Amino acid sequence: MSKCIGGIADDAVGSLATPKPSKSFGDLFEEKKAPLETLQAGLASAVLPKTPPMPAVEYRDFGIGVDFHKTLLPMMVLCPAPNICMVFDIMGEVFTSINTILTDPPVLPLRPSMKSSMLLV
Repeated sequence: MSKCIGGIADDAVGSLATPKPSKSFGDLFEEKKAPLETLQAGLASAVLPKTPPMPAVEYRDFGIGVDFHKTLLPMMVLCPAPNICMVFDIMGEVFTSINTILTDPPVLPLRPSMKSSMLLV
């Protein structure tokens, strides 16, 4: 047993000690990203042309539709339920109300080194 563990440890240390040429993160990322991009492009061309465009909506617009839910009583696979909704984003409303109270941030004075570099541009 100790020979087996010693052999594994020796192999691990030996593999760490020998230098190997390696790829940078950017190279590895590009290598793995290229097949994914071709797959996504193929899926997009297969699905998107068949989908009708959705109408644009704004906050506080009303919507009317039908939802289908699984129910126990009555015993139905899918039970239609009327749906009346309003487009509303609570976090958007919170940040909009905060933005009306806040004043504009003050303009920071330029440092002398920044003034000279801006004049050159």
